[in-house]
Amino acid sequence: MYFGSHDSKDKRQYKDTRNQLKNTLRKEARNNWRWFINEHTTNPSLPYNKGLWTIAKWAKKKAGRLVEDPYLLPLQRAGEPQATSNNNKKAKILIKRFFP
Repeated sequence: MYFGSHDSKDKRQYKDTRNQLKNTLRKEARNNWRWFINEHTTNPSLPYNKGLWTIAKWAKKKAGRLVEDPYLLPLQRAGEPQATSNNNKKAKILIKRFFP
C-alpha cells in the first residue's frame, strides 16, 4: 500500500485503483438513474408521463437537500417548572417515561 511505503510504483497503483473505483461508481450511478427514469416513465398503469412529473416534483422539493434531524419539542419532567431543550435531558425523560 502506498501510505505505508511511499513508493512511486505503489502510488501509481493506488491512483489507478482509486480512479477505477471512482469511474465505476459514476457509471453505476448513471445507469441506476437511467433505469429509475425508464421505470417511472414507461409504466403502462400510469397516465402518459405521470411518473416523470412525480420525479420532477420530488426534485424541486427534496433533491440535493440535506435531511434534517427530527425535531422534538422541549420536554418537561413532572414537578419541574421549566421545560428543557437539551437533547440528553429529553432522552432521559423519555427513557424514564417509557422504560420505568
